[in-house]
Amino acid sequence: MGKTFLFILMLMLISLAPTAAQSEVLSTWVVMQGIIEYYGDSAAYGWCGAYAETGEWAEVMMAWTFTNESQLLEEYNFYAGKLVNTTIVETEYAGTDFYIEGLWDIYNVTFTYDLINEPGNYTFTMELLVDDGLGTLSVTNNWTDFTVNVQGIELIRGSVVFYAESAIEIPIGDVFGEGQLPDGEINIWDLVHIAKAYGSTPGNQFMPNYDFSLDFNFDFIIDIYDLTTIAVNIGKSY
Repeated sequence: MGKTFLFILMLMLISLAPTAAQSEVLSTWVVMQGIIEYYGDSAAYGWCGAYAETGEWAEVMMAWTFTNESQLLEEYNFYAGKLVNTTIVETEYAGTDFYIEGLWDIYNVTFTYDLINEPGNYTFTMELLVDDGLGTLSVTNNWTDFTVNVQGIELIRGSVVFYAESAIEIPIGDVFGEGQLPDGEINIWDLVHIAKAYGSTPGNQFMPNYDFSLDFNFDFIIDIYDLTTIAVNIGKSY
């Protein structure tokens, strides 16, 4: 009886002990936003945003121009880039705080506005400059600086203005808080902020509240898709 009891006890302890098959590595979700300050050696003005699950996938979008003019313009030109295929996405990788590698598309985008007959009405064109160019996003110096290095264009440099890491999924839509930066929760601040920008497009002086960080599908208009994205995530936090 004693040997039988000890044998059963050993089986129970073995069944309770963690094994490689039972262990689970928690994913790290990352969100980052930064301002683009240089394109090569030239001053630039723009935005870069990343959203990722390390070891799995990433989304990166960016846009920049070379003028900070605010006067009424008939034509507004900027450059846009998007990660289209991810090969590496990790934190604390090869001396970086955050690193993404993959293939990128780069566009030259021009919005043309009718300033007289139908103010605010527009047409736009997109010229593909780089198709599936190998490139990287690297965040360094304790999440303060970033670079985007894509074959076919100059090195892009900028400063990180916000980032967050979480073991749980970070919901899309946290774009604004009391401090004018994301606050870890999708709430009324975010909904009101995007509602004010509804219908706006880049460079549209008649609807000037366009912000690339609010354009979740990066189609260059704040529309029902962007508003709905925030609405369905109201109340979520990370």
